[in-house]
Amino acid sequence: MGTALDQVKEQVSLLRNLPKDSEKPEISRVVRYDPVARLLITGMSTPNELRHLAHQLEHELLQRGINKITIVGLPKEEIAIQVATEQLEHLGISLPQIAKQITEFSKDSPAGSVGREDVARQLRSVEQRRSELEFQNIPLQVTQGKLLKLDDIAEITRRPRDEEVSITYQGKPAIEFNLLRAETDDALRAAKIFHQWLDETRPKLPQHIQLIAFDETWELISERISLLLINGTQGLIFVLFHECAGGFLGGVGNSNLVHGHVCYFVPRRWQY
Repeated sequence: MGTALDQVKEQVSLLRNLPKDSEKPEISRVVRYDPVARLLITGMSTPNELRHLAHQLEHELLQRGINKITIVGLPKEEIAIQVATEQLEHLGISLPQIAKQITEFSKDSPAGSVGREDVARQLRSVEQRRSELEFQNIPLQVTQGKLLKLDDIAEITRRPRDEEVSITYQGKPAIEFNLLRAETDDALRAAKIFHQWLDETRPKLPQHIQLIAFDETWELISERISLLLINGTQGLIFVLFHECAGGFLGGVGNSNLVHGHVCYFVPRRWQY
């Protein structure tokens, strides 16, 4: 399965003429997961302050052996470019013209192909900007052939996208981890990894940072196993007691039977 997944990823990565507005393809093997527990991280003033910590904690848990973690409350981000109206009028340029120039300098463009037939490979120039610094250095041509950098006329910031899910706990922003295990993995093993990590991590964090574990579904499995062990033990004791009691009563009955025969025959022999 791993080899097939790698082959699919390789073939998709060779496609360089996808529409410019298309999102990056996500290729993954379908694996069913079951929940282990949920973790709430809170204690900071803004979600951005929690972002770095959340990624760090996620990495640690995955390294320990947790199969998968889904994150809720960590909004996706976008690059916002804002130009004042006065600046546009002074330079004699419009927002659509700026947007067009930015697009030209921030996109992955086809660059031909190499090889023939089955071994042909498409080439692509990878120029898409992905950080504030990369956008700041984009050159802009304004009136009279004057050349400026985007940072000279625009405010460039990274911010959360609109209408993203957010979580608060006691008035402060929070991020939720949903810890998952593969169906073939041991729930109790995953729970042990999680709690060992909690015990080691909590003392290392600043006092105002809280890690709150809840909805620990592995406890249901543990309770079921305990109940099965208790019922099994009680059943075994009952069976052993029943066998022992039956053997004892059977022995007593046989003994009475023998004595009864003796009492019956002996008097008849004395009569003769």
